[in-house]
Amino acid sequence: RLVQPARLMFRLLASGDDQVEASVEASPVCGWLLPDHLDGALEVFDGAGTALGQIQPGREGAGIDWQGVPGTPGPLGALPEIPNSHLAGCVRGLLRQGLDDADRGTGTGERSESALSALLRMIDATAWGLDPLGRDGGEQLSLLVGRPLALVQAALRLELDGDAVGGEQGEELLRTAFPLRLGDLTRLDDGLMGYFVNDDYSRFYPVHEALASRARPSRPREGFLGAVDQVDAFYHAWAEADTASPVVHPYIDTDPHIRLRPGQLVLVTLLLDPRGDGVHATCGLLPRKRIDLLRSHVAGPLQALAPSFRFGPLLTDPKALRMPLPAEIPGSWSWVRRSDPTAWDSDAVADASDGARLPDGAARIAEGWLALNPGAFGRRPADNEEV
Repeated sequence: RLVQPARLMFRLLASGDDQVEASVEASPVCGWLLPDHLDGALEVFDGAGTALGQIQPGREGAGIDWQGVPGTPGPLGALPEIPNSHLAGCVRGLLRQGLDDADRGTGTGERSESALSALLRMIDATAWGLDPLGRDGGEQLSLLVGRPLALVQAALRLELDGDAVGGEQGEELLRTAFPLRLGDLTRLDDGLMGYFVNDDYSRFYPVHEALASRARPSRPREGFLGAVDQVDAFYHAWAEADTASPVVHPYIDTDPHIRLRPGQLVLVTLLLDPRGDGVHATCGLLPRKRIDLLRSHVAGPLQALAPSFRFGPLLTDPKALRMPLPAEIPGSWSWVRRSDPTAWDSDAVADASDGARLPDGAARIAEGWLALNPGAFGRRPADNEEV
């Protein structure tokens, strides 16, 4: 135990400078990740909500590929240019894991899953324990079409009041690494999905070590995303142990603790659900600490997020592309597809009528992305409101 006054310092840091604490003017949000469980992919946005691209499963399920923003000119598979170092580290760390997966032959057939699949399943397993009680449920469109997660920079330090006790006891105290947990599964409002430590993006740490062993199937065509005639049986067997599909991958480190020595600074990159009520830090020696995101940090980017959905093959009319569009979502939809490996074509999407029919001429089979350009949705919150 500590015999002198101490405190746990847990602070948000400015996304562009680890030496500056976050404020209303200096946002801690480095970027946004939007899981796409239907496609087994992860969309990437910068701190302002501008799309940068997508991490997706490789061809035939082997490894991981990077796909640029649909409709943006550029060579297929070109590496992303991401200004923020923490967001870039997260993306490139995951892509490096994909190269290792391809070398090991994982992610194909009956072999173990890829790093991308492991990350998405850990996010899914953690999200089952979050219940924000309707907070921000209808304000931003992006919260209705997906679950965007903020990549946030923070710092931890165990501070002592004055010098440590002298002699061998003082030296031992300074060498002692006290365990600390981030996040809390027992609190339904804790928005932490996992984190990285000291800018090491080769290891993702979940909130609790039991999540990896208790995860349920959530990959495409599995679990609730499986065949419709199998979902009901999966739902009724949800609580049974034999329905678990453990996540086993070197990218997921299930060690539940951060070891913190007195005076040591530890940087953490947090993956947060903005609908939650912040993130908790628990060390057992001192009162639990919680930090929150301000509404001004997340409201603007959430309003700007415009996801794209990969579909295909589709049988379409070359003269007029029609699809059934959701009437409740404002904005315009476009169908974006590659005409060759470096060029894109974009077609406006018209709402389909009740009667389906094939064109009089030849139809076209196409694969591409359904992109949303959002319109006004809900009220715009005040800058000084908190999440």
